[in-house]
Amino acid sequence: MKTKLLLICSVLFIQALAFAQPATNVSTLPYYDNFAYTLGQSLIGQGNWTNATTSTVDDIIVAGLTSPSGLQAATGNAVNISGGNSDPIKYFTEQTSGTVYYSFLVKINPGSGTNNFYDTFPTATPGQFISLGQQSNTTPANTNYGACVFSRMTAAGNINFGLVLDSNVGNVVWDTTTIVVGTTYMVVVSNTFDSSTPTAKLWINPVINGTEPASLLTTSTGTNRTNLDRVYIRQDTNAK
Repeated sequence: MKTKLLLICSVLFIQALAFAQPATNVSTLPYYDNFAYTLGQSLIGQGNWTNATTSTVDDIIVAGLTSPSGLQAATGNAVNISGGNSDPIKYFTEQTSGTVYYSFLVKINPGSGTNNFYDTFPTATPGQFISLGQQSNTTPANTNYGACVFSRMTAAGNINFGLVLDSNVGNVVWDTTTIVVGTTYMVVVSNTFDSSTPTAKLWINPVINGTEPASLLTTSTGTNRTNLDRVYIRQDTNAK
């Protein structure tokens, strides 16, 4: 069983032009979701969250998280995710220029069993768990991921978060901040559109004062996403 992650909210705000796109139930940016849905029920089908996979094992709404010190208190609930379950997806107004940001609270809980992700790594592949995305040009039912966040355990036993412009694990750049199991963190991610040098950035527990601080991670390696119109909670597989 993959170590579980609890995400409480996705916050999206932009400096970009908006264009119409075909998905229904599209959220307008800026958008905030605090998962204030019924405890014990699936996220799928609530608040315009849909399932991007055929899995019938849902992600369940659980009690909310406590914000890190110095940040505004969180409200609402959280969603419990683990490997092999459904992949929740929410659409927002398509963006093609400027910078798109998203943020969330996350807590990694201890897993259980011999197939625990953090019992088997570093032989297991790092796990992707949240990203922005665009519709695939070749397979419209699929998503091309953008500004994607991964987690891993190092050989030294430390959990880290990583970032990639697309979803190619070979291109992930890793932060050295040790993520402590059972501790809640605020993660902020951005994607800046550029035809030649698009850029993704990541912050962990940044100081919020109206000025963008220096990022922990910055990368321009990977496939350029020329538009983004969704946030995607990625379950990956039980084997990771």
